Amino acid sequence: MSNQILKTKWVLAYRLRYKKTLKAPNRLVVWDVRENYEYETDKFELVNCKIVMAYGNSIKQEKACGAKLILEVYMKE
Repeated sequence: MSNQILKTKWVLAYRLRYKKTLKAPNRLVVWDVRENYEYETDKFELVNCKIVMAYGNSIKQEKACGAKLILEVYMKE
């Protein structure tokens, strides 16, 4: 393997959750971690990323909405 592949650093870019109390179809909440900006949408698409999903990984603002499972989207630095 080349050194460049070994040195790839992934940075948390987005956190996604489903919020059933929002009006359809925009029930997907996307938090842009880098810009500290949150928005609601019906679709999120990104290429060249790494997605991590784990039960119980929600933080305070997400727990307040009842979220227990968050998709974390990482991008190459």
